[in-house]
Amino acid sequence: MGLRSLSITLFASVLLAQLPEPQGRYTPARMTFVARDASRDEPLTPDPTDRREFAVHVWYPCMPATGSQAQYLPDLSKWREALGDDLLLSALDGALEPASRARPKVRAQGEVLHGRFPLLVFFPMPGASSLGYTTILSNLVSYGYIVVALDPAYEVFATTLSEGRIAGFAAMGWFEPPESRISVFEAERVKVWTADAKFALDQMAASKLFLRSIDWRKAGALGHLTGAKAAMALTRQDSRVKLCLNLDGYPLDEGFPKPIAIIHEELREPVRPVPGLIYDILVRTSAMHMRSYLDFDVLNGRPGAEETMLLLSQYTAAYFDKVLRHKMGTVLDYKALPGVEVKQYESPEGR
Repeated sequence: MGLRSLSITLFASVLLAQLPEPQGRYTPARMTFVARDASRDEPLTPDPTDRREFAVHVWYPCMPATGSQAQYLPDLSKWREALGDDLLLSALDGALEPASRARPKVRAQGEVLHGRFPLLVFFPMPGASSLGYTTILSNLVSYGYIVVALDPAYEVFATTLSEGRIAGFAAMGWFEPPESRISVFEAERVKVWTADAKFALDQMAASKLFLRSIDWRKAGALGHLTGAKAAMALTRQDSRVKLCLNLDGYPLDEGFPKPIAIIHEELREPVRPVPGLIYDILVRTSAMHMRSYLDFDVLNGRPGAEETMLLLSQYTAAYFDKVLRHKMGTVLDYKALPGVEVKQYESPEGR
């Protein structure tokens, strides 16, 4: 390689924002569709005739070298035009330009790999698109999972709906005190998100594309912050969902009926053992905070962010591998990695 070619290659690598690569043996792919539930109205818009729509990102193992290189945020240019850079800069924690350059190790519209894979449902935190969790979700897929990731319309920073309409964040009830009023609003939104997930699962069950790819005997849910509450509600209510992962330690209900684990930060109150709890995973790193599950610290080059993200990705995949698939030899079977403290509780559901 000549000096000029080498210089161009190095310059391009500096410009290209990098995310940690998936660690499993499968090639992750992603496709997106808009779900429309005509049986429900949309209370977050002023039009009483609006029906519930939301984006669904399906992550799945694909045949290598099929499809095309996925963009990190495929509709970012449209979102910037519709919503403006100031809003997106805030939503992406300042990582707007790195996000526009990022090219994750993910294929777009790749051919679905033959096989039977467990299904996971993912809920983001309010205001954050599921695409912002690309590192954790693509890593799960690389270990042989199909992930249905929801973007509740008007409650993430941007969503592309039917006919190319761009929906920004419009759920101002999250910010209207007093706290008791916000709690009531959150409870109502959790009901809507749970209904979204059930509708999306029904759509997946009817999909010819994934007809022979999903192992419905092994299905789970995970979510971040309020998304964790939605994941717990779905796990309680839907017989298809066997267990739950709670990201960032939202308080548990007493007597949760199915296996559950929590990954949380040091600043959270210690989790009390409750029936059904399998693992309490405490991450103690200098870079760990409430939004560390998102990719933005890594895209911004924050010191320690990539190492923290790798820990979160490892323990997320290990929990589902061990409890849902009953695999041995996961990271949960050995001494906790540096920066992590793991407590395990016995429960009849998890044996």
